[in-house]
Amino acid sequence: MIPTSSHLRPRLPAPPVGLAARQWGALALVAGLAALLLALAAMPALAADSATKASRQSWLRLDSPHFTLFSATDAGTARRVGQDLETLRAALSFWLDGEEVHSPVPTTIYVFADDRSFLPYKQGVRGEAQGVAGYFISHPLGNYVALDGSPRADPSRILYHEYLHYFIANNLPGVPLWFNEGLAEFYSTFEARGDRVELGRPLEHHLRWMQRHPNLSLADLFAVGVESDEYNESSRRGGFYAQSWALVHYLMVGDGERSEQLIRFLEQVVAGVEVDDAFHQAFDTDYRTLERELEAYLAQPSLPGLQLSVAGLKAATVPGTVTDLPRAETLYRLGDLLAYAAPRRAEAARSHFLEALELDPRHGGAWAGLGYLEDQTESWDDARGYYERALELAFGDFRIHYLYGRNLLAPWVGRRLTAAELEGRAEREIAAARGAFQRSLGLNPDFPEAWVGLGAAYALEPEASERGLEALKQARRLLPSRGDVVFNLAVTYARLGRREEARAVIERDLARLGDEQMVEAATEAVLRADLEHASELLEAGRVEPALALLEEISELTSDPVWRLDLLRQLEQVRSVERHNRQVDRFNAAVQAANSGRSRDAQALVEDLLEEDLDPQLERSARSLLDQLRAKN
Repeated sequence: MIPTSSHLRPRLPAPPVGLAARQWGALALVAGLAALLLALAAMPALAADSATKASRQSWLRLDSPHFTLFSATDAGTARRVGQDLETLRAALSFWLDGEEVHSPVPTTIYVFADDRSFLPYKQGVRGEAQGVAGYFISHPLGNYVALDGSPRADPSRILYHEYLHYFIANNLPGVPLWFNEGLAEFYSTFEARGDRVELGRPLEHHLRWMQRHPNLSLADLFAVGVESDEYNESSRRGGFYAQSWALVHYLMVGDGERSEQLIRFLEQVVAGVEVDDAFHQAFDTDYRTLERELEAYLAQPSLPGLQLSVAGLKAATVPGTVTDLPRAETLYRLGDLLAYAAPRRAEAARSHFLEALELDPRHGGAWAGLGYLEDQTESWDDARGYYERALELAFGDFRIHYLYGRNLLAPWVGRRLTAAELEGRAEREIAAARGAFQRSLGLNPDFPEAWVGLGAAYALEPEASERGLEALKQARRLLPSRGDVVFNLAVTYARLGRREEARAVIERDLARLGDEQMVEAATEAVLRADLEHASELLEAGRVEPALALLEEISELTSDPVWRLDLLRQLEQVRSVERHNRQVDRFNAAVQAANSGRSRDAQALVEDLLEEDLDPQLERSARSLLDQLRAKN
């Protein structure tokens, strides 16, 4: 009896370092500011008495349906600020054809009594903190609005402009940059006057710029993105803002038909239609015709604005009741503003929290604030102790549960976890983080960062899960403009083997956000998940589909080094598969010889020896052929 030869098992080499299969879908947990809407600049040291002036004043709290206000001014000023913002929000809902404005995180407004008390809490613009009347900053835990409430200050224009960016990000994701900035400028002149609201007041500095400088063609204006020189160079950015404002003003005020066409244009762009195609389909004209219409509109002696009835907007009413803020709560709230909106002033925030705890040792928010400051320096264990104390005192605060979960998860995110870690401390802390995020969501089901964190916790599991996918889908619903959420959703789809859905998320949702680097990174991450699937196919003996998938990956990747490695892997798998087919034929010859069909066996071996064989198989084949010839 002639023994048969055995098959080789084809295996793919491990992925590149840092791309372990278990970690391809791991999520980055947001730890810092989501966006700084005003430039941060170093602030000069301030005398101790100046830094605490605001905290020594009497503060009020007013809760409107969509905002929380803390005010060191009189109750009337607080109500006016709150009502103006509620009316602005209603005006935006009116523009959305009555749909509810989506606001995924709470917005807190601080109204300082005067510039002197406001100064230590300012975000300096180019170092000139004294010139800042107000600012708006968006953080994953909430929006922070701070302003000088004295009669001489008027921070409204910049506040309304930045609030519009927040509104657009959460309600109109993927709109072109010119419309984003143009609409923000259009609404920046919002003003509630009695029973009327005024929008779109002409901005003289934009009109002067356009009169004194050459303007972009509309085709070039539509092509400007966040990486464009027109948007980033200070000498050219003024022109982009001016033209964007002017075009939005004309399309929204100057012509009713064009206003309707603008909506159709935006719908098509958001749906993924190329800008040029969307323009011609929606406006039914060419760029030059619209440019001439805009030029004629701007040549008028004065531009019209919009007036809306306050009653028609159905704005939420700010209640008349205000409450006095205890001093410990005042210190905590001002420290919270410093911690989240002014990260360079961490020590001042710490002093506020500690002073609050001297007055009220059971203030859970102040303990959590100290934990957050420790998290910022990656002192995870110290922060954890503060959070655990905070939860003992304020178990019903969804933000503290979220912060605790993020703290538990942070040391493990982005790491290649060992099997021992996954069965030890890492496993325990990841499970505890998942529980913390779930408790946060139990208290506030629409808090988006807890969904992001829950998705991150599931992503660190050895296998992707449907529960992790659902968490990320909820996060995307609440944060449609967050590229990291969309990125991780695509990767999770890929890890679950749902390749078409992963690519659809990249092409439909991620691409419209305009970050080409993130699109490329997501594509590569999905391809690496595909590599894991190819390895599984090989393990199951499904070589042909594995080869087809490897060929597709090597064609699609934009990483030249990885492409070369993939091509080497492909050749290796093909070589193994070719060898295994040759072994099968050799074994077939052996079986034919053992069953007495010597001539058939000889023909099979002679045909096999015409191919390139590895030395061991060739020696076995020649030995078998000699035996068969001697017998025949």
